[in-house]
Amino acid sequence: MSKKVELTEKWVRQYAQANNIDEEIMIQLFQNDALNPAAIKAFLIKFNMDRILKDTVLNKNQAKTVLAQEYGVSASNIETIIYNKKTTPKGKHCVICGNEMSRYKFTTNQGVCDDCLIKQANVSL
Repeated sequence: MSKKVELTEKWVRQYAQANNIDEEIMIQLFQNDALNPAAIKAFLIKFNMDRILKDTVLNKNQAKTVLAQEYGVSASNIETIIYNKKTTPKGKHCVICGNEMSRYKFTTNQGVCDDCLIKQANVSL
């Protein structure tokens, strides 16, 4: 199961400014969950990496550390985004919802991810 990428209003405003888009429209889209958080976060990481390297005395490793702290991800995740590295696929997808899952989970749960398995179980508390 992949971790949901969260956006902040600050990042939405930065994205709008960097792309000359009306901030209020972007905020409305943000409030209506109509934005792609992962794509916006990746854009901002690339954009801010370029800006940091151009406007400050920080080197690439220091810039990666700054970005990792700002966006709450690891430095290797920053590297993956900056250099467009492809992550190795886990191998299998849930037969119900299509979410990516490990081969182990696929085999153990007969092709169904944990989320779908829980939904099928109809557990109520």
